[in-house]
Amino acid sequence: MASAVHKNTETKAASVNVNSVCRQNTAEQGMAAPDEFMAEVQWSMAIRKMIAKLEFGDALKLLMNDRDMSVENMESESGLSVSTVKRLRAGQEASAEQVVAISVALRLPPMVSSDLLRMCGITLDFNNQRNTVYQMILTGHYKEGIEQVNVCLAACGCAKLKTAC
Repeated sequence: MASAVHKNTETKAASVNVNSVCRQNTAEQGMAAPDEFMAEVQWSMAIRKMIAKLEFGDALKLLMNDRDMSVENMESESGLSVSTVKRLRAGQEASAEQVVAISVALRLPPMVSSDLLRMCGITLDFNNQRNTVYQMILTGHYKEGIEQVNVCLAACGCAKLKTAC
């Protein structure tokens, strides 16, 4: 009986540590100023209209151009190789992992990330931990860098997003 209680305590402690690691940057950043928030809302609305009728590759090109991000910058910010980014821009289907990495690299608001996932026919259902973690990253940690996202993924027992190779 004592070992079951001990294991439960360890699990709760691990959860607290995971939450602390994943929320550290967000807590330090605080809430955005109202004018910054409104600018992000307006940008999101405008960009969603622009990408609504595009295929994924064309939407990725538009988003990268809008964020002034080169393929080489995308490699360092997302962990995706230059060749992978070029293939995705050319119309190759993206995986959930790739869309999450791109969304983090471009600091995309959740609605825009959802649009990209939908373009790829990807649904992040709640049937497994990985999908739940990805959804939490896309909704709460999208402004953090790829390294911090990988720390959160590892802490949750999920595979890190691939680094360029």
